[in-house]
Amino acid sequence: RHRFGKAIGRSVKMREVFALLEKAANSNLSILIRGETGTGKELLAEGVHNYSMRKNRQFTVLDCGAVPANLIEDVLFGHERGAFTGAERQRVGMFEEADGGTLFIDEVGELRLGLQPKLLRVLERGEVQRIGSVKPLEVDVRVVAATHRDLWTMVEEELFRRDLLYRLSVVEVVVPPLRERPEDIPLLVEHFAAGANKTRSDLGLPEVSFDEEAMVFLQSHPWPGNVRELRNAVERAVHLADGEEVKRERFVQDLYGQTESSALTVDYKIPYKDAKGVLLEQFERQYLLHLMEREKGNLSAASRTAGLARQHLRKLCRRYGIAAGQDWSDKD
Repeated sequence: RHRFGKAIGRSVKMREVFALLEKAANSNLSILIRGETGTGKELLAEGVHNYSMRKNRQFTVLDCGAVPANLIEDVLFGHERGAFTGAERQRVGMFEEADGGTLFIDEVGELRLGLQPKLLRVLERGEVQRIGSVKPLEVDVRVVAATHRDLWTMVEEELFRRDLLYRLSVVEVVVPPLRERPEDIPLLVEHFAAGANKTRSDLGLPEVSFDEEAMVFLQSHPWPGNVRELRNAVERAVHLADGEEVKRERFVQDLYGQTESSALTVDYKIPYKDAKGVLLEQFERQYLLHLMEREKGNLSAASRTAGLARQHLRKLCRRYGIAAGQDWSDKD
């Protein structure tokens, strides 16, 4: 099949992912979904839930990257009244909310080490303990986790518990980035364009299509933001189209911020190595500018999107003067 829930793909790699998840869906096995930011990990997790016997129960989502590290324990496990200063009432955690259903823990690699044994206890014993409570509570929750990080490397660096990783990755799938499956792009473009065109139709506007050269360009673009970036580009092109057809030049302008003729400037008079170095600098500067603008200067969010360590991203920004006049690192 070329669909798994709301996730779409006809490439061999994606159909292999769909087949494995479909087989695992009806079990209670923990699943770890690895892949770059924007590849659709949450859609796949939701698909697992909807294909499982738990489909009529709660599908709960926790994005560890969006919750302050010191609050994740409270969000996951809850607390009793008076457990700490400001705890004026009892709070039910996400595990209790998801009882009988599925809990999707996104960016599980962001969990601090001190919290990981408590998550391991839930996976092994099916028990949670609210902060301030001495009595554990039984829960029946299927956990699907996701990350863009290499957790096995984090284990070697003692940043992630090996025993927890074994429990999370009973079934492990790797979602390939969009650049490795360009054959999926026409199908995705058709799907995203159909949704945007429906909105135009409701407004009495004509539908928009893409010319052949535009589609070729979309399949050749590296899409560092993966499917999420492609969706944004397609929907923007459809909604802002001046006519009934979007041409290649429109995407070049949107994605590179320049015209087709200036998108790639090669100096053929200098040695190959030097010319390549110049182009690499142009790419890095342009990529970082768009990245930091898209993430509004949030260094943590930008590092997750780019799949780069914070320290390395900060160093690149300083090299190209991206942070001139602003301190990006203070915004995360």
